Amino acid sequence: MKKLAVLPLVCGLAVASHASAMDYVFDFGSVLITPANPQSQNATLSPGAGWQVVGFTFDGYYNYTHSFFATDARLDIFGPGGFHYAVGGYDNYSGNPWQFGDGEGQKTHTQAIGPVDANGDWTVQIVNDWAPSAGHNWSDLTVTLHMVPAPGSLALLGLAGAAAIRRRR
Repeated sequence: MKKLAVLPLVCGLAVASHASAMDYVFDFGSVLITPANPQSQNATLSPGAGWQVVGFTFDGYYNYTHSFFATDARLDIFGPGGFHYAVGGYDNYSGNPWQFGDGEGQKTHTQAIGPVDANGDWTVQIVNDWAPSAGHNWSDLTVTLHMVPAPGSLALLGLAGAAAIRRRR
């Protein structure tokens, strides 16, 4: 019986350690984002049935060369089934603030979203959302979608483990 009590914990740890391997990274590299030149990337994800996107991490170095604020950038994430999530912005503020301040330096924002079916077409777009701005200069800029299996998949894994333990007896 004690083995069965430990099984959900072991399954949870296995999924947690595996989840980062299933993350998808949109790598923008070094970019100058102007109001007229937003940066976007598209990807069709197919991690398998039951996988869900549950969050994202925005990470990059903001080069404070144009005297504009890092928080004026707006991130839009579009996913399957009409999913849309936005963070930041100025002229078209999303209502969701960044977790970082202005000024030069490393900027990281991690946010839970969804869950949304991971399978399908995804677009990540970064917009300089302050019209008078000359541009935002970013380097090493990435947006990572965090994926995990659906709870039903985890439950099936737990049941399979329980059956295997019981069968050994």
